[in-house]
Amino acid sequence: MKLHLFEISSVSTSDREVRLRWDDGTGYPPVAFIKRSEPLQFYLGELKTYEVTNGYNGANFTYLYLNITLIRRLTGSIVNMYAPSTLIVVVSWVTFWLSLEAAPARVALSITSLLTLCTQVS
Repeated sequence: MKLHLFEISSVSTSDREVRLRWDDGTGYPPVAFIKRSEPLQFYLGELKTYEVTNGYNGANFTYLYLNITLIRRLTGSIVNMYAPSTLIVVVSWVTFWLSLEAAPARVALSITSLLTLCTQVS
């Protein structure tokens, strides 16, 4: 899964006045994170930078792009979706062990399970 998250461009001035570049010749990578923070559901993959020059009305304009590759983690999906859904289904099975005379308890437990699943999906 690739996300195009960052774009820099100078639309008002052409390349004759301003030339945008990622590399400044220092040998450091063009993009660096101070603190490597990753979301729960993804690994932070490769960072790829590139430049594109487009012509418009006889002038060239440079665009700088940063593509970030995010790799989905299985543990995030399990923790956020599968485990809570499984627990809600198991709790809804409690209605099978209630006596037939406890109809209000069955209805309340069933509605609570259904509303919890709907809330989780949204």
